Amino acid sequence: MSNCNIQERRIGDVTVLDMDGNIKIGGSNVALKKAILNLVAEGRNQIVLNLARVVTSIRAAGATSLPARSL
Repeated sequence: MSNCNIQERRIGDVTVLDMDGNIKIGGSNVALKKAILNLVAEGRNQIVLNLARVVTSIRAAGATSLPARSL
């Protein structure tokens, strides 16, 4: 089971996605992908992922599942 909350905030032109919980393949990363793709579609391409409150470590496979065009 994945449990990840994503809160969006802006600092100037930068969008910060504050994440809280777990990131797992096929779970919460779907919500993360959607959040990033929506931001990019809006032309907001300066994105910071704040992982300070992510409870478990992110496996390498989880990080590579982010949309490549967004990085």
